[in-house]
Amino acid sequence: MALLVKANEATAAKRYVYFHLVDATDGMTAETGEAGGQPQISTNGAAWTNTGIGVLVAVGNGRYYAALTQAAVLT
Repeated sequence: MALLVKANEATAAKRYVYFHLVDATDGMTAETGEAGGQPQISTNGAAWTNTGIGVLVAVGNGRYYAALTQAAVLT
């Protein structure tokens, strides 16, 4: 599922990015213990960083989201 975030989006819920995480051993089993984990982002090919994205929040069955900050989507 593609998700577009508008530049400088002010509404936090519209800056969520979603993840489906699976176990590395079989590539199919949903990961259920990743809440609070720290994803990273890279903007325009820059180095990966924790800055600009929140921790993972569990939705259920291996699905998670993290919120981007407004500064991360400024341009």
